Amino acid sequence: MCYFEWRIKNFSHCWQKDGECIISPSFIFNDKMGIETKWSLRLFPRNKDFVNVSLSRDDTDGPEFVQLQYSFELLSKNEVIKKVTNLCEQFRKKKLLYSP
Repeated sequence: MCYFEWRIKNFSHCWQKDGECIISPSFIFNDKMGIETKWSLRLFPRNKDFVNVSLSRDDTDGPEFVQLQYSFELLSKNEVIKKVTNLCEQFRKKKLLYSP
């Protein structure tokens, strides 16, 4: 199990345009087999009338596919849970665009 908390100060003042995202700091997940993968969150604060958040696999090493069960909890500024989303998804490792 991995827990990552990302707090965004002054969220209501985000300057991103529709379709632009804020990227979280990267974090590492180690599974039961000891396989380490690198992840980050993408948050789209100006997507029409809602906030969109997604999980992104950032590593180029490790297994080609990783299947995860994960959840997002979105909290209000006074830390009241506004939304909980539980997902199960398969993630492919990133491909290098150039390799010497």
